[in-house]
Amino acid sequence: MNFDAQGLVAHHGGQQNSLSGTENNVTVLAGLSLGLYRASPGNEIRLSSHWLLNNSQSVTKPDTDGDGVETSLEWLLRRSTQDPEIGDTGGSWAIRTHASYFSGDGLHAEFGDRLYAESEYSQLGTRALFDVGDGTQIETALVLQYLGSTLDYTFQVYVSTGAAFSLWQG
Repeated sequence: MNFDAQGLVAHHGGQQNSLSGTENNVTVLAGLSLGLYRASPGNEIRLSSHWLLNNSQSVTKPDTDGDGVETSLEWLLRRSTQDPEIGDTGGSWAIRTHASYFSGDGLHAEFGDRLYAESEYSQLGTRALFDVGDGTQIETALVLQYLGSTLDYTFQVYVSTGAAFSLWQG
């Protein structure tokens, strides 16, 4: 079982500012996930649920309070062609598939993706990562989003190459 939490506090205002007042935004996200089945390391089914709370106060716009819960089921399948005798032969891959449902009340975003302005939506997505050797990876993703009576989709392709590096030198 995993527990995760995030928080964001944004404050603009004080004695001298361009708004002639203050603006505050507090956002909290907390959730649990539970591995339901693990066939081997890297291959598992996981159920998770996250709660989102947002409070926004402004002198120029109406104050808002909102919250919501997203529940998702995720399946991860990973295969490696790592050979202990000769090293990495290339061709490793991973596939992550998820289905999720969000239900909220009073949440809205003024700008950006309309997904964050809806009080209810469903998603189904799959992402595949292929290690083709020599430090090169290709990642593809397809996400379907059902918002009200509209079905939207996003398709992504990424290619990365080079050795990984760390900013932390311990």
